[in-house]
Amino acid sequence: MPKASHYFERYVLGQRYPTLFLLLIIIVFFGFYSPQFRLDASADTLVLENDKSLQYYRSIKARYGSDDFLVVTYTPKQDLFSEQALQALSNLQSELSEVSGISNVISILNVPLVTMPGSSLDSIRQQVLTLSSPGIDNTLAKQEFLTSPIYKDLLMSGDGQTTALQLNIQRDKTYERLLLERDSLRALQLTQDLTAEEALRLNQVTAEFYQYSAQLQEQLAEMIQATRTILDKYRSEASLFLGGVPMIAADSIDFIAHDLVVFGFGVL
Repeated sequence: MPKASHYFERYVLGQRYPTLFLLLIIIVFFGFYSPQFRLDASADTLVLENDKSLQYYRSIKARYGSDDFLVVTYTPKQDLFSEQALQALSNLQSELSEVSGISNVISILNVPLVTMPGSSLDSIRQQVLTLSSPGIDNTLAKQEFLTSPIYKDLLMSGDGQTTALQLNIQRDKTYERLLLERDSLRALQLTQDLTAEEALRLNQVTAEFYQYSAQLQEQLAEMIQATRTILDKYRSEASLFLGGVPMIAADSIDFIAHDLVVFGFGVL
């Protein structure tokens, strides 16, 4: 009985041009669908469908708002509360606020100071004192940031040399609406048979959610890249680091995509 190597030499190596042509057709066929390939690092790909913990998390998020944000740590080369360092921080905060997709930026410059002389809960209702307010004593403000249970080790490090900026990401109502409708139909499907209209709508809303989340993923990557571009402008004045769950998800997708390209060419 002929060996397998005999058939390989006869029909593959012996017919190399038809074999190469066939491989080319296969590559072109699958390459035609490659634009539809998408990497996803959302919660849907990391947990089971209709996971109870995920449902509880989303219900809390829907009630109290989005928790999607980025964090930037800022360690100036001068003293943090020097005029030059605070001015650079103010400029950085202004530029980050203009990034598309960022709703607001929280830093030591705009959080309320509640233990300053003349400041009380009653006065806060009329005028909120911040580090940017006229006549604020920077030494007293620094002491509050270092000792306050609200700000200590959150907005400022224990040594008083590093502070953090919280970049809150805008909520997307369309994404939340599609997600809620899809999950509601999925939950209903677990308890009873869907009607023809409900089943059709589930397929439609699932496709819409998939396409819309893909667009949001691209926008998030662009927002993070724009943020990093701004941070690069200030690296000569301070040590800056970017963090946050959205950044980790976006970078993970970039790393995986890069690995797929490298190993794909290697296999080819």
